[in-house]
Amino acid sequence: MASAALFYAGAGITVFPVNPKKEPYTTNGFKEATTEREQVERWWKRWPEAGIATPDFDVVDCDIYKAHSKETWKRIEPLIPAGTPSTRTGNGGLQFFFKAGTLRRGKIGPGIDSRYAGSNYVILPPSRTEFGLYEAIISVVTTRPKPAPEFPQESGAAGDFKHLLEQMDAGEKIVDDRNKAAWWRAVEILRTLPATTELGLVRGLVQSWVNENCAGNLAEVDVPKQVRGAARFVANERAQGKSSTRVGGLTIVPVTAALMRSIRWLEKPLWQRSAFQLFAGPKGAGKGTYLAGFAARRSREGSASLFISSEDSVEIDLKPRLVAAGAETDHVYVVQEHVRLPDDVGELRRLANEIEGLVLMVIDPVANHIGDRNANSDAEVRDAIAPLNKLADELDCLIVGVRHPGKDRSRGAVASVLGSTAWVDTPRAVVMVAIDDEDDDVRHIQVVAGNRSRNGRAQSFRIEEARVAGLDEPVTIAVELGESAKSVDALLGTRATAGESRSTEAKELVLDILEQDGEQESDSLDARVARETGLAAKTVRNLRSTLKDEGLVKSFPDKDETGAVTRWIVSRTQAPRA
Repeated sequence: MASAALFYAGAGITVFPVNPKKEPYTTNGFKEATTEREQVERWWKRWPEAGIATPDFDVVDCDIYKAHSKETWKRIEPLIPAGTPSTRTGNGGLQFFFKAGTLRRGKIGPGIDSRYAGSNYVILPPSRTEFGLYEAIISVVTTRPKPAPEFPQESGAAGDFKHLLEQMDAGEKIVDDRNKAAWWRAVEILRTLPATTELGLVRGLVQSWVNENCAGNLAEVDVPKQVRGAARFVANERAQGKSSTRVGGLTIVPVTAALMRSIRWLEKPLWQRSAFQLFAGPKGAGKGTYLAGFAARRSREGSASLFISSEDSVEIDLKPRLVAAGAETDHVYVVQEHVRLPDDVGELRRLANEIEGLVLMVIDPVANHIGDRNANSDAEVRDAIAPLNKLADELDCLIVGVRHPGKDRSRGAVASVLGSTAWVDTPRAVVMVAIDDEDDDVRHIQVVAGNRSRNGRAQSFRIEEARVAGLDEPVTIAVELGESAKSVDALLGTRATAGESRSTEAKELVLDILEQDGEQESDSLDARVARETGLAAKTVRNLRSTLKDEGLVKSFPDKDETGAVTRWIVSRTQAPRA
């Protein structure tokens, strides 16, 4: 296939690789299409059986094998000039190639689709997809496409779905275009529901509709895929002001319409697909090392991960850990800009949909991405992170938000998570990691709270060092040890009570809060630390002064318009802890 791709590129036709489902292998799809020989060689060396696709032409795609296309085909066939470059598709259809920018936009008719250069792509011969082999009738290389003729058109839903609507009105079962019918039904449903509606409910409604209105092998109707696509379409409509977020006020649907699903696991009993989960543990417990190993395992399965981090360096921390863990690093991506929740959820959805096979998204630490919201306010925290549950469900991936627990863990693992209870209540599950009480290199990880399944037994792993070529210092890796009989809750409490004095804990807590949540008003900070440690606020204030003398924190006044000091603000310096 490489020689064919190079042949097209050499003829000035931009190409890019696609998988057997006709989906791009490249991150940015057809936007990466090129004629550059070196890039084409690299792609087909990596994916030697990949199909060849191009976005360079306007194309009329004729599903002539479908019964409902016969009338349209009879109408347009005489208009197609003799000698027009054409391809027979894998499932027996025909594609006719025309010069870019000359095909009038709009729907020609049932069973006949229009593809436009620069916004769509088509498969080139001799590609083979799961639908069959593409064969050239008249090559686009030997016969260059000419301007498209003027085809008669239908418009809007009446054109796109006229044949489906006619079949339904006549009481006929839909046999052809069942997936398209499911997509359209999902669009109709979503347009009447709030934007926050769980997609599981919509899947149930669409599946019931498919069962009632379609015939043939219904297993071929990919309802979850059509619902996800419809959700993106309706979300885009709403963003452009083309569709209201709710019609007729609140809506109700019967529970019987919902399609029940079992929990799908990435790694049982810890990590679920289609879920937002919190991952908490003390500094130095190896959360970043563990997650790098987790992403590495997914990459070796051919799945992708996306990291959003405001603390770890990609060059110094993330990539060395991934390489040491044996990751296929071309399956791991990072967001370069700072992400703000919930404002950037839409952008995250767009990016995630561009990544093929995404199963894991990591936000580390999640509290650094909620902007100026109060991390101790249930309402503000819930507003910021609740949309991650819906996003995980839409993308069918796991979203992990990393957070550090407080120093006082004697009340239990869940109670030790800093800030609002919404940090624990909103995610589908809270997973915590603790250092072993006998071996400082061993870690135990366990679900400590969840609303979908029992907590289950802990798992364990060991922190070891590995050498990575080109780096002077060793890199930490997480080596899985299997099931553990120990309780993470008990381990966290043991280390807290057997640890340092309350004064030392209070100083560490001040630094934790400033590093995790950013600058704080001095009196509020002192009161919060006092509550967590049981010390007097005055004692905490004195300890904070010690931290200032040590160069670890700084304070500055906040003044009003007259120059009068209204409050003092405390922030963390760049100085490392001892």
